[in-house]
Amino acid sequence: MTIRSIFALYNGQETEASALNAAMDLAEAFGATLTIVHVVFTPPTGGFFGEAITVGTGYQDLVLAESARAAAAARANADAVCSARGVTLGAAGGPVHYREMREPSNAAVVRDLSLCDLIVVCAPKGSGWLVDATISDLTLFLTRRPLLVVRPGPTPNILGAPAGVAWNGSLEAIHALIGGRPLLSHATPVTLYDGAGAADASRAADAYLRAADIFSTTTPITGTGTEAARQVLAAAKGSGLIVMGAYGHSVLRERLFGGFTETMLEEADVPLLLCH
Repeated sequence: MTIRSIFALYNGQETEASALNAAMDLAEAFGATLTIVHVVFTPPTGGFFGEAITVGTGYQDLVLAESARAAAAARANADAVCSARGVTLGAAGGPVHYREMREPSNAAVVRDLSLCDLIVVCAPKGSGWLVDATISDLTLFLTRRPLLVVRPGPTPNILGAPAGVAWNGSLEAIHALIGGRPLLSHATPVTLYDGAGAADASRAADAYLRAADIFSTTTPITGTGTEAARQVLAAAKGSGLIVMGAYGHSVLRERLFGGFTETMLEEADVPLLLCH
């Protein structure tokens, strides 16, 4: 198993350079093709309760002009990040391409973003940046692709750095372990943070990694939810990556009562590879 195709979700903000650079690092390491994906949704111009009629027909022109400006700025910012690395974005036969999806249906977003090996997104701390945004929400819950969340700031060192796996034996954790295997194969050392509470479950995960020549050590994690997440974050300090399942419980439940995924998204500085 390897990575041959990477998609980077891109809103067009300068703060997203960390994710684009991380995606380019991974594409270079795996010999993969990287596609920077910018999705354009034009805000509705009909207005609510007739206010558009009050504003006049120029309102629609302003909305369309702003949408075009934002799309152009996104492409320019992506060009700038690539140029800084000596990469020509969209060059024929080149490794990095740009795709603008304009007014796609949800079905089209899920279909097209599912056809890759890894998706990368930049998201500040807080779950709302992922599960309240249309594109990243669809990506996490419906594409079944591993989603690498990178924080704004310096480009993280993911490959060759220590990595951790948050393991509880759940279906989400299993998918994360499988989806994260190519990245874990470049990590040293790898630590299995075992909150499964069953020796058989942790032995199965260790055997899966060993079959891919990935040798891990196991650190027990006690407690559940927020408590377990904070134990993992404390133990994984200085790591380049944490691989984990996402939202074994519902988003609403985690927001109301706290939970492992919610706490990791709120507090983790390290990149997170999520699978649901």
